[in-house]
Formats: sequence, structure tokens, C-alpha cells
Amino acid sequence: MGAHVLIADDSAAMRALIMRYLKMAGLPIESFQEAEDGKAALRLLEGGGLDLAIVDIGMPGMNGLDLLEQVRKNPAIARTAFIFASCESNPARIEEFLKTGVGFVHKPIIPNELVDAVQTALKTLPH
Repeated sequence: MGAHVLIADDSAAMRALIMRYLKMAGLPIESFQEAEDGKAALRLLEGGGLDLAIVDIGMPGMNGLDLLEQVRKNPAIARTAFIFASCESNPARIEEFLKTGVGFVHKPIIPNELVDAVQTALKTLPH
């Protein structure tokens, strides 16, 4: 039984790329869902059954940080593992993200870095 993963990014090409990298890695992932913005991602997360969210920080409408804040406020989904994917290159800002307990991968995404971040996140999930 594998994890259920949400990929939230305003770029359909980026969502497809992330999914392809993870499928090729053979990780224990049972299903993928996709969202093109933070509001759609929040609706999917609130629907339940998702273990991990890989989220673009710079989405329109509701960005990744706002999404994380909303998720952490909701006890039913607060334990969802998060990985931010971003072009952010400011080390202090990245450190801020990591302090929130999320993983981070830099865009353009390097497959091994994504796989490592997902493996780390999956280890935090209740078994």
C-alpha cells in the first residue's frame, strides 16, 4: 500500500514532470492527484486521503505558503507531509521554509533531489 500524493503547480508541464520523475523512481506511491492552484489543492486536501503534497510556492490565488498555513490550521489534514518546489534561491528564505517542517526542492528540479525529498517525507508518515 503506497502513499497518495498531491502535486500542486500552476504549470501542467511541471506537474507532469514531477509525476514522471516519481513514477520512474519506483517509489511506494499508489496515486497522484493534481491541482493548478492553492485553492484547488486545499479542496483536494480537505477531501482527505492524501499523504504528501508537493507544492509550488508561487501559485496564483493562494500560494504555497498560504496553503501550508491553511492545512496546518485544520486538524484533519494538519499532518500532511509537504515539499515545496520553487525557484527561490535566497538561502535565508529557504531556511524559513525548512523551519516550517517542510521539504524543499529547487526548480529546475533535479530528479535525484526530488526523489530524496519524497523518500524523506514518506518516512514521516504514520504507518
